[in-house]
Amino acid sequence: MLLEVDCVSAKKRGDKWPTSPKSSRKKVKLVLDPSLISSPSPLSPSPNMSLSPWTYEYTYDESRFPSRIYEARCGKTGCLTTDGFEDLGLQSEPILYQILVLKRVKPKRGKKAFYRLESKTIKVGCTCVRPRVIPQM
Repeated sequence: MLLEVDCVSAKKRGDKWPTSPKSSRKKVKLVLDPSLISSPSPLSPSPNMSLSPWTYEYTYDESRFPSRIYEARCGKTGCLTTDGFEDLGLQSEPILYQILVLKRVKPKRGKKAFYRLESKTIKVGCTCVRPRVIPQM
């Protein structure tokens, strides 16, 4: 798959974006090989062997590449003991990971659509943590 991507680069003024993004835009060709995109194997035993088991669900966005992204969903509120019972003294929390996606930007009248590189935070698994305790003053 060959896409033309509209890239916006930040000037070397710290982390601030340029005030006029059109002045720093350039178009680049981006070759994407869909065969390199892997989805989680439903036969993978690791999510079920965890003390904080999870399942995979996917989100679909037609204007995003990749359009289908699999994310973990924690199966328990607490964590499993070695006997297989849920311990609510511990919490099952998602593990977050940041990925890059291409988001299609709707064209203005008479213009061609383009893709913008964006970051997206996804849940890749679940882990067992101690509960957060907020001290009251």
